[in-house]
Amino acid sequence: MAIQHQFAQNVTATIAYVGNASRHLFYRRDYNAAVPGPGPFLSRRAYGSLGYLTPAYNQSNQTSSGYQGLQLSLEKRMSEGLFLTTALTWSKSYDFGLHNAFSPFDHNADRAPSDSDRALVFSVGHVWELPFGANK
Repeated sequence: MAIQHQFAQNVTATIAYVGNASRHLFYRRDYNAAVPGPGPFLSRRAYGSLGYLTPAYNQSNQTSSGYQGLQLSLEKRMSEGLFLTTALTWSKSYDFGLHNAFSPFDHNADRAPSDSDRALVFSVGHVWELPFGANK
């Protein structure tokens, strides 16, 4: 959703909200992880008493990710030999990690900002027509 307003003949401002959600993403959980606590590691595994000592991974589609952002931009179209554009994005991106579960006993402990999360991004661009050269 965006709102745009023209201030002068060649100046435009835009404000926009951008949101995205992904559901049923791949997630890997070890159901044979050792329960935290004292004692031998192998005896604390869920299936350790049965002699099953390796991880028992469940690979399913049970996580999600999301993005929400506010985008602001200002553009001065070409006039008097100058074009100028600037943009600011304030956003948050979250997911449940790109690897095995951090805590196999608490699925929600893995929800955090994404590895690629960039909260603030500011950019400026310009084109300046030089006042000398051919056809000047």
